[in-house]
Amino acid sequence: MPTDDLADAMRYRWLKAQKGLELKSCGTRWMREDGSTFLSSHRLAAGSTQFAPAESLDLMIDAAIKVQREQREQKEQGKQS
Repeated sequence: MPTDDLADAMRYRWLKAQKGLELKSCGTRWMREDGSTFLSSHRLAAGSTQFAPAESLDLMIDAAIKVQREQREQKEQGKQS
């Protein structure tokens, strides 16, 4: 990931570009597959996608960006077939 300032700017641009953005504080405790737990501070959804919780808002947004990128790539590959 790029420097903190650049990463923050990328996250901000991504958030601003989302249609139907829902970002709410939640404070929900989650359990990982290994049995350890973490507290997710936010819930994030955009469009029709609810994104998985993460230990920090930055990690959640980074994962959401990755998911959308992968979805877009799969859609483009489907059009080429």
